[in-house]
Amino acid sequence: MAVLENVVDGERMILFCQHSIGRDYHNRCVIQERDVSRNHAIIHWENGNWYLTDSSRNGTLLNQNMIYHSSTIIKKNDIIQFSIYKRTVWKLIDDSPPSSFLEHKTFSRSYIELRDGAIFLENNDAKILFRNSNSDWVIHDQEGEKILIDGELCIIDDEEYIFVENEKLEETSRKIDFSEEACIKLQISNDEEEVTARIHINDFILDLGTRSYNLLLLYLIRIKQDDRVSGLNEEASGWVDCKDVIRDLSKEVLKEIDDFYINNLIYRLRKKLMELEPYGHLLMNIIERKKGRLRCGLSKFEIHKDYLFITNEE
Repeated sequence: MAVLENVVDGERMILFCQHSIGRDYHNRCVIQERDVSRNHAIIHWENGNWYLTDSSRNGTLLNQNMIYHSSTIIKKNDIIQFSIYKRTVWKLIDDSPPSSFLEHKTFSRSYIELRDGAIFLENNDAKILFRNSNSDWVIHDQEGEKILIDGELCIIDDEEYIFVENEKLEETSRKIDFSEEACIKLQISNDEEEVTARIHINDFILDLGTRSYNLLLLYLIRIKQDDRVSGLNEEASGWVDCKDVIRDLSKEVLKEIDDFYINNLIYRLRKKLMELEPYGHLLMNIIERKKGRLRCGLSKFEIHKDYLFITNEE
């Protein structure tokens, strides 16, 4: 994510998608100097670039060149000065796209970037942060998952962090659309006790191995397949109540299971995806949740068993 650094005291400032600078306190960056206008300038992200737009009475210096009531692209190592005073000079030390982040509650300069999601290991447990199909940020551990809102408190390694939303919708949508290119292929043993799963993205393969969470994937894919055969459209197909999942999978694994068991399978699957470079983090919605219901989030899948081959695409 983009960062400005003050050339005098080294203070660092993370740039937001729309970052206002001026003397008024409503600005993200408040500069209390006489020659700084109340609404002096805006730095914003647009079409893959950072832009500086001046709207002040005295102008803004960019690399010693005056910008006055106009916009220009800014790049890494550019020097921006909002006043005649040296303490209003900032250097753009990072011009990466904006991204959401976790800011330490006590140490404001300590933050964790969440561009591609994140996984935090805590003893034998872990927390996973990712975006769901609605572009919400979600935190998921073995106890369950929760949608985060801007300003919400998160506990990571017993430290308190504030979640800060800082992304443009079109940027996040582009990432989520990537899942439409993925096809999950399942190889089932004769007795259906072992299921191997691989996700194919063009010529690239993400190997999920042979794990118990693949039984859940197989179950949800078969539900979606049956719904399509019955004529349901893609938006409606595949959804199944969690209580039905628990009942049916209990018969499959020959033991009583509960909500915690299902949640743990989903958690372990997502944890595995986060570890699979370079595309695993883009497929966290391989299993979708909605009001006590689940479904396979991928539209393309294949099932192989012995010499049988079943394929289904949207």
